[in-house]
Amino acid sequence: MFTNIQNRVHTARHLLFKWRQTPTNFTPLRGALKSMTPVLSQLQKSFYVFIFNLPEPLPALFVDLGVHWFLRVVHRIALSPATAKDVHVLASHAAASLGPGSEAAISRTSDGMRYPPSVTRRAVHGAMPESIRIYSEGLAMNPWEPSTSLQSALRNLDSVAGGIAKKDPPQSSDSAQINTTAALSACHSPVSVVWGAADPALDSRIMLDGMKEHLVAPRSHVIMLPNVGHWVPTDPRGGRAVAEVLTWALEGEKDDVTQRVQAAVVGAYVTVET
Repeated sequence: MFTNIQNRVHTARHLLFKWRQTPTNFTPLRGALKSMTPVLSQLQKSFYVFIFNLPEPLPALFVDLGVHWFLRVVHRIALSPATAKDVHVLASHAAASLGPGSEAAISRTSDGMRYPPSVTRRAVHGAMPESIRIYSEGLAMNPWEPSTSLQSALRNLDSVAGGIAKKDPPQSSDSAQINTTAALSACHSPVSVVWGAADPALDSRIMLDGMKEHLVAPRSHVIMLPNVGHWVPTDPRGGRAVAEVLTWALEGEKDDVTQRVQAAVVGAYVTVET
């Protein structure tokens, strides 16, 4: 994401510099605006991140405002238009965001099981303050360095999957910066990305452009699902697609996963395949 943003900003600055040299030629200006359009689109889509980064207790107040009005708006935006009309789906997402209430937190099942004390403590204010910390403490945006043990486990996945031949990151016609970043962050194990093409929270041009540079292992895919929103697994069509991908992986990745997903979700298409 950040590499795409940086490259688009760099391109726009270069084109604006050219336009300043020849102000009567508007082609560079149009090119700069075109380059920045996805960046501006993502800024607009990420309005909730700004709210979650406000000083405490403002984020929590926004969430509680008007019987969780802000939370309900965010849920409706993140869902696909068809799914957002389903009251049961909206209620399910609200419950997942807020967590159990005080009464539910101390309840027990028929066999005596109950929520742990940590959930009981959070039930007073709901689970949202903890969720907001993902944004306020930088987990979603700050650089992430995988541990040595995780890197080792990822590189050993090929022995479990039957031996996947590694290949060097492909050479790109894009800038050296993209190629270098891709080489450093390349995933050497198969990855299947299932993306909702109607995601209103993340611009696919910012999130997915150049993805092929990072998916260097064979049998990696980026599968797009039309009319599916931000929460792919909880969308009925997205859930079917995810289930097909997981089943394909558990069965040994023997057949074509794209055909399986396309059979389950009408209109699904592949943008990256290695």
